[in-house]
Amino acid sequence: MEDEHSMMKVLASPEEHELITTNPDEMKSLNRPIKKPTSTRDVNIRVDEYERYFRKKKLNKDEVKYLLDEGYQVAKYKSLLTNKMETFLLQPRHNESLMHLFMTKNIAEYLEKNGIEVELYVTVKPDIVFEIKGKRYAIEIETGSYLTRIKGLKEKVELLNQNYDKWFFVVTDRNLVTKYKEFGDSISARYVKPRLNKLIKLVKTPKVRTPNFRV
Repeated sequence: MEDEHSMMKVLASPEEHELITTNPDEMKSLNRPIKKPTSTRDVNIRVDEYERYFRKKKLNKDEVKYLLDEGYQVAKYKSLLTNKMETFLLQPRHNESLMHLFMTKNIAEYLEKNGIEVELYVTVKPDIVFEIKGKRYAIEIETGSYLTRIKGLKEKVELLNQNYDKWFFVVTDRNLVTKYKEFGDSISARYVKPRLNKLIKLVKTPKVRTPNFRV
């Protein structure tokens, strides 16, 4: 379902229900011991585990523990929003690196905070897609894996050229930027913010209208 998710209800069979029930009346009838709760403290969890990207400082202890139990990983990166190192809880897909997930979400977050609505994809479409004054833009986050599949990289570039007015690669390993430049506009992660600010400036610059003169 790509980036979509849906509610699911799981029903246990009668045999499974007997094994997992914690209902005191049912446990008595099954001659199972009733365990007393070890803590009466309220647990406060208000996060969507499918988000895959959280700032640790905005989470409480219960939420941090919950996300870690769900397989999230802790990583520190410099945020575009604050220009400071921050601690994030991230849950990359099975074929995705922590850096790829962070860069995709952080760039999208920065653009949206500055008035540019973005779309994120995990299919053959670019990682980040948005529109500015009628022109379609795309950003691909590259960790270097595509350099082992040059044919696939060329096909990706062809689709980018066909479907978008402007696009560029953000290469997480600065030592690989030169190689990616052979296939298209490429920058390292350290130059992402200046490039994004140029795009944001386009949004904030009013469109100049050419006056109509009558002869």
